[in-house]
Amino acid sequence: MSGEKQESGVFARQSSGLIRTLSSKETFLLNFMYLSPAASIAYPLTFAVFFPGSNWMLATLVGALLALPTAFMYYYIGMLTPRSAGDYVYVSRYLGPRLGMIQALVNIFGYGIGLDVQTEQSLVIVPFFQTLGMVFHDPGLITLGNTLVSNTFYYFVSTTVMILIIGAVLMLNMKWIARVISSLTILQIIGTFVIIAVLFSVGRAGFAGDFSSISTSFGGPSYSVITSSYKLPLSFNGLGTLLLGIMIMGNLFIYNNAPIWVGGEVKKGSRAIKSGILYSYIFAAALSLVLVFSIVDVIGQRFFIQASDVGWTTSSGVGIPVAPYSLLAFVIIPTLSNLPLLMIILISSLTWFVSYAFIGGLNGTRAMFAVAMDRLLPEKFLDISPTLKSPYFSVLVFLQ
Repeated sequence: MSGEKQESGVFARQSSGLIRTLSSKETFLLNFMYLSPAASIAYPLTFAVFFPGSNWMLATLVGALLALPTAFMYYYIGMLTPRSAGDYVYVSRYLGPRLGMIQALVNIFGYGIGLDVQTEQSLVIVPFFQTLGMVFHDPGLITLGNTLVSNTFYYFVSTTVMILIIGAVLMLNMKWIARVISSLTILQIIGTFVIIAVLFSVGRAGFAGDFSSISTSFGGPSYSVITSSYKLPLSFNGLGTLLLGIMIMGNLFIYNNAPIWVGGEVKKGSRAIKSGILYSYIFAAALSLVLVFSIVDVIGQRFFIQASDVGWTTSSGVGIPVAPYSLLAFVIIPTLSNLPLLMIILISSLTWFVSYAFIGGLNGTRAMFAVAMDRLLPEKFLDISPTLKSPYFSVLVFLQ
């Protein structure tokens, strides 16, 4: 009751105009998309070269356990204060408006979608076109993929188009945003299961054979040549495992708070928050462990580290024309002769880093909206489109 009294005394307006539309399933998918295991696990593994002897499975488990208290914290505070704008509301209501404003500024300026779009461009879009060019024997597609990172104009145009698409979705009401995000999340889950199934079906020998056959056809090195060139120690390193686990926690498991940013737009708050934060966390952690195990068991740590660190082309630049700095480049190897499975993986990968942009956009716009509710920003930020039922002005300002 004291929390309710304090909250009602701070809010300048009692009605935001936002409608409760999100179900438990939608909050589950919303949070899973923010966790995004396939994308989130790949990034810290590219730094595994700095942690020789680390156990990737144990590091993933350590990361999940380290972030578990944060998951429970957001679950309980989300039920206690079921308002949109998450962290800003919590800090401003329980620690004071000044600290709340600092938190709001962090949310508004720290959740920009530009970096997410750039990451999508480099780690997904580029290998996407390179792979299609290799499969369909079209050098133009390979050149397009290379150009998207080497040509400033093309890079600017493509990232701008992605930002505009994300902005158009954020302009919709929460019901339609949830439908878009839910569809993309289901696609991402399917793609992740396909990746795991394909890797386990081919095994280490099959993957090594597939890679060697494809690489040597382009004049590149074999799997054994790359693996044997790995010179770092292989003995278990406890400190390296812990540090890698912290990196995995910070890149994957700590992003477990998407539902709190739309808490005021959730139906059946307690059940939906539990599904969104706890159940999605458990599912994402389990899927991440299986994914990491498939990478270790089939692709191999030494091969993954060496290829992502120094590449898989020769000194003269010949070899597979897909840059191996993304997990996508590795997992497509066994499917190059199976077009349906390849296309599922490629298309689902388009959701990997864009997922952060969608949730980041919700975070930033809801923070602006909540700050305006407390009259710390002009009332214009509270404008709700009568047609779209969305805070269109906050979205437009955030996109700037």
